[in-house]
Amino acid sequence: MDVFGKIKYLTELNGWSQYELAKNSELPQSTVNSTFKYERTPSIPTLESFCKAFGLTMSEFFDDGGNLHNLSADDIQILNKWNELSDDQKKILLQLLEQM
Repeated sequence: MDVFGKIKYLTELNGWSQYELAKNSELPQSTVNSTFKYERTPSIPTLESFCKAFGLTMSEFFDDGGNLHNLSADDIQILNKWNELSDDQKKILLQLLEQM
């Protein structure tokens, strides 16, 4: 698996700049810049921070059999927002969607 390529893909899919990736992953800008400049595979802690920003677990990141590549930028944005909701908010939203 091309780890850097997947990070780059997910960054572009979210419509993020390197600055936005650094902000969303709570990593120093220099860490993100270095990863992109040298096309490096990041350390495990850095990759965990990237995954958290993308709303993925590490296993989801490495799952090549998943449908992540079929998701649109809007799909990713919705999933990221979903992950920010409380359990009660998720229940309410599901009830709303079922009535639509």
